[in-house]
Amino acid sequence: MYKNNKDGENKRGGYQKNRSGSNVGGAPTRYTKKGDRNASTKIQLPPDGSRMIAFGKNSVSEACKAGIAKHIHIRKGTNLYDVDFNAKVSVHSSEEYAQLFPNAVSGSAVEVVTPLLRSLRANTHLGNLVLVLDKVQDPQNFGAIIRAAYSFNFHSIIIQRHSQVKVTPTVFSASAGCVAHVKLFEVVNLPEGVETLSNLGYKIYSTASEGTNIDDITIPERAAVILGSEGKGVRSKLADLANEQITIPMTQGADSLNVSQAAAITMHYFHRGNAKYTD
Repeated sequence: MYKNNKDGENKRGGYQKNRSGSNVGGAPTRYTKKGDRNASTKIQLPPDGSRMIAFGKNSVSEACKAGIAKHIHIRKGTNLYDVDFNAKVSVHSSEEYAQLFPNAVSGSAVEVVTPLLRSLRANTHLGNLVLVLDKVQDPQNFGAIIRAAYSFNFHSIIIQRHSQVKVTPTVFSASAGCVAHVKLFEVVNLPEGVETLSNLGYKIYSTASEGTNIDDITIPERAAVILGSEGKGVRSKLADLANEQITIPMTQGADSLNVSQAAAITMHYFHRGNAKYTD
């Protein structure tokens, strides 16, 4: 069930301890004693919010790859055979796991260090493609956008400090853990952030209901794409800073796309067009 390497795998697929008493992931496997089960409580996070719990195999795997996993909790019988663990692992009975995570929809959870929100500076290396989000507030959308951004080489995302969802457990899970691999930059004033990108040599694009067909644009070496909020789209003062308004062609009569869908399509276009450049 939980395989780590050939030396540590037993025939039934469970964790096999080595001579030092630790599992093959290199950290002790801790089990709650039967007498302690009734005393189990929900996971308590540090008061400073520096860590959080995310659920699902992808979240566990990506957190381990990024080196931000601190403690992995697994419900006995959950299949995580191909995850390369590099953190403390605890295996729990169904009852214990339910006590720890009463609302969990997955049999695995990982305590992670909250991804760092960086400051945007003139000398920051952002990569060729940058995403700017204008007040996206739904955590599922934000997570899905992050997942697409990582998939299409948008490894830098700029968000506003206020009126924007932050990285929550829902965002982490919705991103399938990809939030661990992108750079998140937080700015007080988003228009000023866009102007900084322009000064750094990025051509600015803003998504709109009417604009240049995305099929017809020539992707530059350095580009930044602004995506708007779920209800209002890109604000006019941000759209006015763009070098070009772009739109996704759709079937006649179709209204609009969800922001995460529009983000994935748009970023795919830019990733494909930017492939001829080296980052």
